[in-house]
Parts: sequence; structure tokens; C-alpha cells
Amino acid sequence: MAGLVDLGHRLLTAEDAFDALSTWLRAALGHGLTYRGLSAAVMNSALDRETDPVSSWHAQMFELGAALLARARRSRVIAAEADDADVLRMVGAIAWAAQDAPDSPARADRLLTLLLNGLRHGGVQP
Repeated sequence: MAGLVDLGHRLLTAEDAFDALSTWLRAALGHGLTYRGLSAAVMNSALDRETDPVSSWHAQMFELGAALLARARRSRVIAAEADDADVLRMVGAIAWAAQDAPDSPARADRLLTLLLNGLRHGGVQP
């Protein structure tokens, strides 16, 4: 987790906001796939701060993801309505959905690419 946090800090100053976001989300997804089942627990504990105290690592992960998303929104490279909690939960869900697949890393990459394409080109319709 420390490596993921360090990466996030370095990416906050990267030139391309979309590449920085996608690099960090891919790293977070890789972490979730490596530590099977941990991904959902980490994201849920970090996102449900009101009911579940979180460790400083989990809080830092969420804050870095949120900061990278905010930077991408400000740069107008992702949809303005992209919600931090929703995006981070989707990454956790991708790790969960792909973890038992025979082609787990490839499937996770395809699903994350769909999410990133939606963030970049889409938007949330009410």
C-alpha cells in the first residue's frame, strides 16, 4: 500500500492528468487483484468513513484517488459529474469481478479500459 500511496503523490504533478489518473487506477486495480478480496474491503472501509474507522493507509488511498479525479475534472479530461466514491468503488468491483477469471489480469484491464473510456468520453445521465 505504501507504494501505491507514493505513486499517487508522484502522479499528482504529472503533466497529463488523464494518464496520471489511469496509471494510478491501474496500479490500484493491480493491488486489488494481487491481494484477492482486499480490494472491496479497502474501498468500502475508506468510503464508509461515517460508520467504519479507517486506517491512515486506506484514507490516504481514497484521498489520492479523489485528488487525481479532481485534477482530471479540472483539466476537463473526464466527465465533470464523475463521482470519486463511485469511480473508486467501480475499481474495487472490477477487481472482485475479475479475480477468479482464468484471464484475470486481461479481463480486469478490459473492464478498467471501459471505465476509463466512459470517464473520458461519457457522462452520467440522470
